[in-house]
Amino acid sequence: DWGHGLLPIGSNFMDLTRFRNRVWTSIHELDISTARLNDFYTSPVSASSGKPKRKRVISSVQRQAANIRERKRMFSLNEAFDRLRRKVPTFAYEKRLSRIETLRLAIVYISFMTDILENN
Repeated sequence: DWGHGLLPIGSNFMDLTRFRNRVWTSIHELDISTARLNDFYTSPVSASSGKPKRKRVISSVQRQAANIRERKRMFSLNEAFDRLRRKVPTFAYEKRLSRIETLRLAIVYISFMTDILENN
C-alpha cells in the first residue's frame, strides 16, 4: 500500500532511493518521439479511382452525440490516469505527472518491483 504515493509499508529508504535513481535514468531512455501531422495526412483524392473523395456530411444531432461520447471517453481516460498516478510512488513536493510521465514511471516501477521480487 502506497498511501499517498510515499514509501510502501515494509520498504526502506534505500529501496526508494534506488528506485528514484533508476526512474530518472530510465525515463530519458524511454523518450518517445512525437509523430508529425504530415505522417498521418491523407490526400483528399481516392487512390484507386483518382476521383475526389466526397466529404461526409453529419447533422448537428450526430455531432452533439459524438461530442458527448468523446467527453465520456476522455473522462474515463482521465480517471484511469488519476488512479495510476495514485499507485506509482512520487514525492509530495513533485508536480502532477503528465500522462506520458505517468506511463513511463509505471513501466519503470513495475520493472523495479519485479526485480525486487525476483532477487528476494
